[in-house]
Amino acid sequence: MMETPDNDYRYRAIVKRIEVCDAMSDAIYNISYPNFKDSVYERDLHNAYMHVWNDMEQIQPDGAYGRKRSLQ
Repeated sequence: MMETPDNDYRYRAIVKRIEVCDAMSDAIYNISYPNFKDSVYERDLHNAYMHVWNDMEQIQPDGAYGRKRSLQ
C-alpha cells in the first residue's frame, strides 16, 4: 500500500486481479443479512451509506420505487 495524499484517494494498493476476485467471492458468499442498510449499526458509517444510496436512487430513471425523477 502506498500513501498518495495529492490524489483523489489517500491510499492506493496494487493487488492482483485474482486476489480481488477471490476476496469478493468470499465476501459475497458470506453475506448473512437480508438487508444491507439495516446491517450497519455504526451511525456515521450508516449515514454515509445512506447518502450513497440516496444519490444512486436519484439517478435511476424512475427511482428505486418507480417515482419519476428528473435527471438534472
